[in-house]
Order: sequence, then C-alpha cells, then structure tokens
Amino acid sequence: MKKLIHLRKDASGIIQHGKYGLEEIKPDVLSLEWNYDGQKVQAIFNQSTENYLVEDSDAVALASHCQILSGQLHILPKGFVIFAEDLESATN
Repeated sequence: MKKLIHLRKDASGIIQHGKYGLEEIKPDVLSLEWNYDGQKVQAIFNQSTENYLVEDSDAVALASHCQILSGQLHILPKGFVIFAEDLESATN
C-alpha cells in the first residue's frame, strides 16, 4: 500500500498535466499511458482469461497478479502492472 501511495504522489503531476493515451493491446488487455516533461507512467490491465506476456518489463513500479516465467513477466487474468520511468521514489 505504501508503494501505491508514493507512486500516486510522484505521478500526480504527470497524470494531471500530461498527455494521456488509451490503447486496447488485444481484446480485454488495456494500456493507459501518461507522458509529461520527460516522465512516463504506463499501466497495463489484463481483463482477459489468459496470461499476457509483457514485452518490456523494465521500470516496474507496482504489480498485482503477475508472475515471472522463464525470465519474462506475465500478467495473470485480472492482474495489472504499472511502469514508471524517471520517477524518483517509484523505482526505490
């Protein structure tokens, strides 16, 4: 819970002032992305019934219902992952 609170505080400016994008990566897998002043926050939500393989798993700030299989990050059904680039405490 503390990680979520810190992430929310650190990303509030990006979310309030940044550019926002929504993409359906595949059926029932959504990506939300915010960019502002060289910083980026991305959230991927897997609402499908199958695991979703994340291509680039660097800068994971928070994850739920995920597994690392053969060195690759998989988001399980009903899981999510949040990536934060260039946010100080999100990577701590």
